[in-house]
Amino acid sequence: MEEIWIIAFKCVAFPLLTFAVCRYGLGVDGAWLDHLVLIAAMPTPQNLFIFAQRYDVSVDMSAALVVKSSVVALLLLPLWTQWVAYAG
Repeated sequence: MEEIWIIAFKCVAFPLLTFAVCRYGLGVDGAWLDHLVLIAAMPTPQNLFIFAQRYDVSVDMSAALVVKSSVVALLLLPLWTQWVAYAG
């Protein structure tokens, strides 16, 4: 259950938070805003797994997060692309 919340935050809440902070807090707009939101919507980086393995902390969970967030991001990135084009 914890994995679902982390993936939901990374793939949905984090791009929305990035949009709000960049647009309304920092005044970023146009292509820069689009790029920042899409970067925030990318899957969990492989570095998470590398550090977890190196320090032997939650290796199984980090591997699952990398794989599952990649699948979710693959499905959501086209939607984020359309959304930033509309909202930006």
